[in-house]
Amino acid sequence: MKLRLAGAVLAELHDEWQVTDRRYLSEASMAELQAMTAHPEPSSACR
Repeated sequence: MKLRLAGAVLAELHDEWQVTDRRYLSEASMAELQAMTAHPEPSSACR
């Protein structure tokens, strides 16, 4: 019974995330990540 309830809640939340404009990561966070991967800093392990 509890497993069914948890599944229904997760399905409902998933549906809400699909139709709303919310994101797991903000556009600013994604831009920062893209900038980091475009210009990676050399790591100290590569010396």
